[in-house]
Amino acid sequence: MVAIITAWFAHPAWAGAVEPTLTLTEVSNTQLNWSWDAAGGGTSGTINTLTPDLWPQTSISGPNLNQSEGFNSLAHDFWTEPGGPGFYNLAVVEYGQNRSSFFWNITSVNSDTSDTSSGFPIFPDGTVVNTGFFKLAFVDSAATSETTTVPDTGTTFPLFGLSLMGLAFLRRMVC
Repeated sequence: MVAIITAWFAHPAWAGAVEPTLTLTEVSNTQLNWSWDAAGGGTSGTINTLTPDLWPQTSISGPNLNQSEGFNSLAHDFWTEPGGPGFYNLAVVEYGQNRSSFFWNITSVNSDTSDTSSGFPIFPDGTVVNTGFFKLAFVDSAATSETTTVPDTGTTFPLFGLSLMGLAFLRRMVC
C-alpha cells in the first residue's frame, strides 16, 4: 500500500540539457581571459589588447549548441565594476550556426564604462547570467587587485622610533 501511494505522488525527475557557461575574467586592463566550463568543452584562452579596458571583436572556440541553420544568439549584459560606484563592465557575445558549422565570437568587452543608456539590467560582478542558450559570467579581478591597498596611517615613524628607543635601552643595560 505504501509503495502504491509513494508511486502515485512521486514526480519523475526530468533532466534538461545542461547549458554551457562562458566566463570572462578581466585580469588586467589589457588582458581578458575566457573559459568554458565542462559542459562547454573546458576550453580557455586569453585576449590581449593595446587599448586599456576595451577588447575588440575576437573569435573564440566554443561548444556546438545544436541549433538550426541560420541561428544567431547575442548576449549583451552589464556587470557592476567592483573598483568604484557608477562604473560597469559590458560584454557582448555572439553565437551563430551556419549549415553544419558554428562560430563563437566575443563581439566586444568594455570595462570601466559609465554608459548604461541601453536599459539592460546590471548584475553584480561575477553573476552568471542565463542568455537562453548558454550562460555568461564576467569577473573583474583587475579592479579587485587595483583597489586593494594598505593605507599608511602615519604609524611607521613612531614604531621605528620605539624600536630605536628599545635598542638604546638594551645597550645601556649591557654596558
